[in-house]
Amino acid sequence: MLFPLFASEQAKFLRYDNTPAANPQADRRLDLLSRLPPDRCAIETVQYLKGKHPDFGPPQTNGLVNAGVTGLAERLAEASPVEVVLEGGLLQARNAGTPERLAPKELGQRETALREQVAALLDECRRKQVPHDIVRRFERYAKALGHEEVTYLLLDGPIAALRGGLNDPYMTSALDNGFLGMWAQLVKMHDQLRPLLLPPEEDNLPDLRGDVTAEVGIDLATQAEAALQEGVMGELVAGSVVEAMQAATDYFKAAKSATEKKQTWIKQGVAVLGAVVMGVLGIPVGIGLYAEAALKVQEFLKTPAGEVLSAALRPLWEVIKARFV
Repeated sequence: MLFPLFASEQAKFLRYDNTPAANPQADRRLDLLSRLPPDRCAIETVQYLKGKHPDFGPPQTNGLVNAGVTGLAERLAEASPVEVVLEGGLLQARNAGTPERLAPKELGQRETALREQVAALLDECRRKQVPHDIVRRFERYAKALGHEEVTYLLLDGPIAALRGGLNDPYMTSALDNGFLGMWAQLVKMHDQLRPLLLPPEEDNLPDLRGDVTAEVGIDLATQAEAALQEGVMGELVAGSVVEAMQAATDYFKAAKSATEKKQTWIKQGVAVLGAVVMGVLGIPVGIGLYAEAALKVQEFLKTPAGEVLSAALRPLWEVIKARFV
């Protein structure tokens, strides 16, 4: 009599942690699902076994994922240049790739060189009375470089503004070639930093619905940022997470004035928006360290303040998922 209740996804209680079914060697995702609260475990395990879990792909066989489309949450995590983890008692945004994964010494040297380059440009700005709009763009980039661990996503918006300004005669006509050369070199140095922080860019996301505009993205990001700001006040969320959400907004703002890359910017903005929201909610994806980090976040959010933050963001996560075809 119980099985139809489970099959219809109406069961309210299921526990199978510390049983053979939750053996990570057999199926890592069942192991992750077994750690959910009993009510969610009952529903989401059945969804997974049916192959229709919204965040996971189809069931695994002999420890390997069956061929087919993976869950949306996994694809968002793979497409976004940022992830949310629990570090130092706060939810923090960091690079989705493993920092220093390719060239540890070179990464540190390049970060130092970038900081010195933008500092030299700001010094030139002060001595040459460069227009304030240009100074502000360099200051934004310098601020993003100022974090102890550089997160590539936070550099993306400021460098887009600097890259565009470099090709705008209205902004550069009064500047000398030496200053412009330093500016161009900063952009080049930035581009050389990316492969040391992130995996290769791959667009593995499904298509967005036709009604997803830049304005829709900005509205969703604004709602998420408001909830995250409350988390900051409650000492749950680090400023880097809010900055990551602001970077998502930068993508949508770029899309408003873009022509050729409008849909690309919108899609990238939604990927970052979704990745940050699901990261803060502790939605486990994949079968590796990312999933383990998500489970730690889930435990962290069981405080009263964490439950408030989750309640504010979970409906938004459902809205974001619905924006994909």
